Amino acid sequence: IDLSDNKIEEIEKSSFYKLTSLNDLKLNKNNLANIINDDFYCLNLKNLDLCENKIESIDENSCKDFSSLKNLWKEKNNLTSDVCR
Repeated sequence: IDLSDNKIEEIEKSSFYKLTSLNDLKLNKNNLANIINDDFYCLNLKNLDLCENKIESIDENSCKDFSSLKNLWKEKNNLTSDVCR
């Protein structure tokens, strides 16, 4: 799903909950500030693009939801620490 460049400011809890077959999610060029636990719950994402947002933090528990990821792009944000490597 390509949701890039849509001025998205936050992800509603479990927005992607039933999209278990989703492999690629592009959220780049939005206005996301934080990634919190459960934003990507139950997804089997392979590629997640979070570039060019305003992300300051990614909740450490969110990293558990990234276990299937092959590529996580998060450049050009305001991250103060990188808990998901």
